[in-house]
Amino acid sequence: MLGSLLCAIIGHKINRHRVWHDGRDFRSRCRRCKANMIRTREGWERFKPDIHGTDRKLEHHEGEG
Repeated sequence: MLGSLLCAIIGHKINRHRVWHDGRDFRSRCRRCKANMIRTREGWERFKPDIHGTDRKLEHHEGEG
């Protein structure tokens, strides 16, 4: 909960050690609130399936680097 509050106030903190490319976009998670993130032309933002779509996304396998 505290992580979500911090993210709402100062923005998300990208986990740069766990960025992956899903075949179309770069993806990661927020280090504080664990939200799924996507990198757009404007920068990192929270992944929203209704906006970013899910049909062309590949899943990240936790065991891979």
